[in-house]
Amino acid sequence: MSEWKADDLRAALDALRASGKIRQWAVEEEELEREERYFLAEAGNTIGVDQSRQVKEISLFAKVEVEKGKKLGSARLPFYPRFALAKQVEDLLEAAHLGEEDIWAYPEKAEHFDKQSTATTGELFSEAEALSTSLRKGVAAEKKAKFNSSELFLTRRRKKLSLSNGFRGNSSTQEIYSEVCFSSENQSRGQADEFLVKKSGVSGDQFDFARMCAESAEFSAKLLDARPPEPGKYFVLFHSEDLCMLFNDVLRHLDSTSRYLNLPFIDRGGDLIPGFRGADFRLWLDPEAPRTFGARRFDEFGDSQRKILLVEKNKVANHMTNRKIANFLSAEPTTSSGAVAVETLQSMSEEDLRRAEPRVLEVLQFSALFSNASDLTFSSEIRLARLHEGGKTSYIKGGSLAGNFRENFQAVRWSNRNTVENLAEMNGPQSYVGPSMGLLSGVNISA
Repeated sequence: MSEWKADDLRAALDALRASGKIRQWAVEEEELEREERYFLAEAGNTIGVDQSRQVKEISLFAKVEVEKGKKLGSARLPFYPRFALAKQVEDLLEAAHLGEEDIWAYPEKAEHFDKQSTATTGELFSEAEALSTSLRKGVAAEKKAKFNSSELFLTRRRKKLSLSNGFRGNSSTQEIYSEVCFSSENQSRGQADEFLVKKSGVSGDQFDFARMCAESAEFSAKLLDARPPEPGKYFVLFHSEDLCMLFNDVLRHLDSTSRYLNLPFIDRGGDLIPGFRGADFRLWLDPEAPRTFGARRFDEFGDSQRKILLVEKNKVANHMTNRKIANFLSAEPTTSSGAVAVETLQSMSEEDLRRAEPRVLEVLQFSALFSNASDLTFSSEIRLARLHEGGKTSYIKGGSLAGNFRENFQAVRWSNRNTVENLAEMNGPQSYVGPSMGLLSGVNISA
């Protein structure tokens, strides 16, 4: 049996729509390329390839909605060109009749996006080779600690979205992830420890491997002399990586999906942070932010995505509302995806932030920061931190940190250096554009 094409699937779904058997459809095509490199130490601080893998995948999904009185049935299933098309379409229709949701529709006027790309145009293997060379140089240059291991992943996705209203959109995106790990040893005390440094981005120029190696080596040594913290309430400096996680959870409270599902939600005009008295900032959702995982021109419903102001002067100005939820709530759709962007209106240098209070704890790495998107609490064991106190700096490890966004950001202060942060999270990539540090107050630290 010869394989059918995606055009055949679209034609079959169009025929079903014309006959009234389905209300609307979507077809998603994706080509994925992935380079994986795993490195281990060889003689000295040289680096050898332990494993190298190349992955190529092609996937095809179809989604339909069928009318069920005043409701819709919906289903999304993978399709395989080597199997009979008619049987797979039949299975999709059967699955759609099992579901039930409120009625919604794609926009009547369809836009077209032929080019949307955050990826480079070069060959993926060549880019992986160039980054591997840069990584080797960074490892070789670092002499203060022992190199343990490193990883490098490059993923490129080319997608095509087709909708029953005539929308066609093409996109090409790239995600890069790397980590390096060095260890230090105190032979007289029989102690050794290691420190892992991770970085994610969309282009090779976002990776400074020399700096990553230097930080890993330095902080692995600092771990050997670090002490547990004294319990109490602290002013705590969060770096951009952790601000990225916290603010992406804040977005849940500004998403109309939460209102529809009766989850925690802040109405327009409400306070983002009750009792706010800190350095003023604006909060944006920016799908146009360059060099971020959040960059996109259209969403899954074919709607244009443009930068939108969510919070100004601590008041909610707009909400994230995709077309489906907008139909459910009889509202207008807005931008619903992108990078979270913090625009500070007051700021100071990073060094001034470290000296802003008599005792400031600067978290260099959490063991595993947990953020609860429902109540915006956060907690983690401290892997390594700097304690700035009395004009001196010492190092802290262990102990637990716990806080609440609405309480600990009431008097927040920001650094004047902006940065771009991308995180490759299990629940999907996250992006942040904003200050490199935020100084929180009243954070609980336990021994």
